Amino acid sequence: MSKKILAALGLLALGVSGCGVATGAPPQTGEPALGALPAVTGYAAVQFPLDAFRTRPDELLTLGVAHDRALRNCFARYGIDYPLPERVITPDFDRPIGVVSAADAARFGYKSPHTADVAATDRAKSAEKPMDAVALGVLSGTGKSTVNGVAVPAGGCAVQAQKELGNRNPRQENLVIGLASESYAAAKGDSRVRDAFARWSRCMSAAGFDYRDPLAANDDPVFGTGEPGPQEIATAKADVACRTQENVSGTWAAVITAYQNRIVTDHHEELSQYRQNLEAQLAVAARSGGK
Repeated sequence: MSKKILAALGLLALGVSGCGVATGAPPQTGEPALGALPAVTGYAAVQFPLDAFRTRPDELLTLGVAHDRALRNCFARYGIDYPLPERVITPDFDRPIGVVSAADAARFGYKSPHTADVAATDRAKSAEKPMDAVALGVLSGTGKSTVNGVAVPAGGCAVQAQKELGNRNPRQENLVIGLASESYAAAKGDSRVRDAFARWSRCMSAAGFDYRDPLAANDDPVFGTGEPGPQEIATAKADVACRTQENVSGTWAAVITAYQNRIVTDHHEELSQYRQNLEAQLAVAARSGGK
């Protein structure tokens, strides 16, 4: 989920810039208060508080290019050619509240509009020339201890590149992803979201579709993979129509935002430190020509 504050929609009661002071108060409990509910008809305007701490697509590109160049320089010491892979900005695929756009529903059903982008990226990766055994050993540090008379460092070029770029650990992103997942789970159990789901289910039933909630429709195994068929398109279109009638997407997004505001307050120190580390790594990547 896959993957921005709802400020443009007037939902963010606590701006991220206002989270700089730790309150020292115990974690908040109960269902958080909501402001005015927006009308959500597309993901362009859907932004959640934790998104401010995540690695943006353009930042991932900067880090990725810098990492590629660090690997190339490391491999060159051993006389190994490492062609730089082609990289482009990969859109954020996170859709935590499912399909919200009538246009997307009519064209893609429950499939992501970015499915073609993913397929193109996969094809590009599969077209890359695979490394030979010697290069793989230098990359991981698990092969010969010296190659062409040059010592291979512990962990190989992979660890060397990581050190040069500020010891970036992609797993650190799991902090933000995990907290976002907590907010999605909390919102799903929130009484206001459950009420919205119940209204949506009645609306769908009246239209001839039997689903408990939008997640059940989105994850229906009948739709599977591949191109969306007529049944999937019809279901997704009815889904969005019922969301609009009952303002399900707006309620759902508002509730997630409220829980994330709370999470940002409760975990401000960890989140700020993570983002500061990321900014430092981005600065190193930019200096190394990773833009």
